[in-house]
Amino acid sequence: MSPNPGTPQCAERCAEGVHVTAKTRSTCGFGTTGYLPTIEIETKAISYLQGKAKVFPGELAKQIGIHRNTSAKLCIYLWSLGKLLRDGRTYTRNPMDAAAADRIYQERVNDLLGFLDLEIYRRGQHNRLLANAYAAGKIDSCINKRQWTDTLIKARTRLRNCLKAQNPILLLDIEREIALDIPTWAGGLYKRTPYEQQDLTIDRRIAYAARKPRTGKDDAFHAARQARVLAKQRAAWEASREADRLVQAKAEFPLSQMGADPSKLGLAMQLIELIGPETSNRFLPSHQEDVWPA
Repeated sequence: MSPNPGTPQCAERCAEGVHVTAKTRSTCGFGTTGYLPTIEIETKAISYLQGKAKVFPGELAKQIGIHRNTSAKLCIYLWSLGKLLRDGRTYTRNPMDAAAADRIYQERVNDLLGFLDLEIYRRGQHNRLLANAYAAGKIDSCINKRQWTDTLIKARTRLRNCLKAQNPILLLDIEREIALDIPTWAGGLYKRTPYEQQDLTIDRRIAYAARKPRTGKDDAFHAARQARVLAKQRAAWEASREADRLVQAKAEFPLSQMGADPSKLGLAMQLIELIGPETSNRFLPSHQEDVWPA
């Protein structure tokens, strides 16, 4: 029975489906657990998980010499502290330690400050050009196309308070305030370099080439999909041929009136204007393909 009626069972939430029993409360990853590992066990676990990804608690138990139930509780404990990342039933060491968090926070604040300085300067130059055009009588108003900077200046003032003391909540609120004026600010601030994009493309191709081989069911699915694609292409080809026949039928009437009389040159010009030079080329013998290619 679940300790809390109406909630999922512990075995459904714990890693590897192992039913973990806490000393004082449920240890299913919700809230603080009652399990406290020794420093030695925690150090061994962190050391083993260094550089590894998607490790099951059972595998961790074998490597550091503890029971699998204890390993599951240990993973949940480290995950609740933010030292591990959870993916389904597996765990990966979180590379963002305290030093990395401080560095990323400072870089984020500095990047935002530089972005706001450039954006405020750019908008100021734009507004000066509008004011000069208005003074010269070239435009009727310098308000309609004005790019306002008041909210950005306030955000920059608040952001400078994040330089000395870390305040993640204030930083999140400043980012929300910036997004109200510049919804695409993150895309303009963070972009992959061409070298990074090339590496990412190579990694994706390697991962795609190493994917699981197709089964018989996959072959049948792709065969049916290819048949639908060919049917759609054939229908489009037949519709194009029918449109060509209609255009040709429209052109037969002025052609029949032309005959061999050179005085009917005007009708010939009308024919060319009617069907166009590109369309008329398709009616030459070398362009006639009335059979769907096999």
